[in-house]
Amino acid sequence: MEKYEEALMCYEHINVRETDSSEKRTILWNCRGISHFLKGAYDEATRCFSHVLNLDPECEEAKNYLKKAISLLNQQKKQTSNY
Repeated sequence: MEKYEEALMCYEHINVRETDSSEKRTILWNCRGISHFLKGAYDEATRCFSHVLNLDPECEEAKNYLKKAISLLNQQKKQTSNY
């Protein structure tokens, strides 16, 4: 779990400007999303992957992770509401 936190801290320190290439912004948001996903922060992951798809609607990796994150987020909500 620590490594994902470390990765997220690194990603947060990378300054992304609107003038940066779309590819650079897409890669950064996708990496952030994957790190959130792997640490179980599916709500944050969905936000990141949605951002990726706004930049690159054809990014299959982001599409797949977004579907998985939404599914897992819904499972978490169901489990919480059953208690």
